[in-house]
Amino acid sequence: MKERRERRRRSRGGSWFLLTGFVLGLAAGLIFAYGISPTEYIDASPSTLNSLDKDRYQVMIAQAYLADRNLERARQRLLLLKDSSGALSLAALAQRLAAANPSDPDAQALAGLAAGLAPTASPSQQPSPSLAPSAQPTNNLTALAVSPSATLAPGEAVRTPTPVPSLTPTITPTVTLTRTITLTPQISFTPRFTLVPSATLGAPFSLKDKKQVCDPAIHQGLLQVEVDNSAGQGIPGVRILVTWGDSNQDTFYTGLMPEIGPGYADFVMSSSGTYSVRAGDAGQVAQGLSIPACTAGGNTFPGGWKITFSQ
Repeated sequence: MKERRERRRRSRGGSWFLLTGFVLGLAAGLIFAYGISPTEYIDASPSTLNSLDKDRYQVMIAQAYLADRNLERARQRLLLLKDSSGALSLAALAQRLAAANPSDPDAQALAGLAAGLAPTASPSQQPSPSLAPSAQPTNNLTALAVSPSATLAPGEAVRTPTPVPSLTPTITPTVTLTRTITLTPQISFTPRFTLVPSATLGAPFSLKDKKQVCDPAIHQGLLQVEVDNSAGQGIPGVRILVTWGDSNQDTFYTGLMPEIGPGYADFVMSSSGTYSVRAGDAGQVAQGLSIPACTAGGNTFPGGWKITFSQ
């Protein structure tokens, strides 16, 4: 009996030693992996970044586009994020930055890139005219050597004796020159990317149009703002300042809704109060804006305003 109890005690002691060794080895491995030699990611894809780093990556792309205006390069860089939302993701990030800090330059850069990525119609490329071979025979050997001819299938070929050329062929320089000009390949031009319109530096925005909008399908109290350059093209990334009441104000940017227009922005007014709108930092102010009362079909409903600024 004594020997049996001794063997059990030794067996239990050996099991505790194995468990203690396993715990100590696991702890040492974790300390080495996370404290002494942690994993370092090198040349990782931008799609593996977390949400905060992806936002920083998009801001850097927008700042680079603001400097070189290379839209195709910015599009290729955004594709590395494997985000199908495209311009909508940039517009949402610009809106969040503008809400946190109205004077944030990153928000304006993101708005400009979102407007540049909006789908636009590209000019169709005209097909190059095909060269038709001359139907008239010629005895000029140089012209025969360079004239294009159709390739026949082996079953369609007609075997005819090859004519023996004259020992003294006559070459007419005029015909040779004409053939050379006709067979010169046409050069096709690739259409360039459409440049995003930008505001002229130093030119303030003036009030061009101010009218009420009475449409029951539009959100009540909607203040629609359109900012154009001197050529009548919408400008993205322009800061819009709305003030009302006692020291109440809000800031947003154009170009965050590229599906409507690059120079478009909107704001929803409350049921009471008078609003003022200004485009840019030193532009003309549209004042006295309140929700108008509209009537259609005997029914009264709240309307809105559409304000247009231009350089």
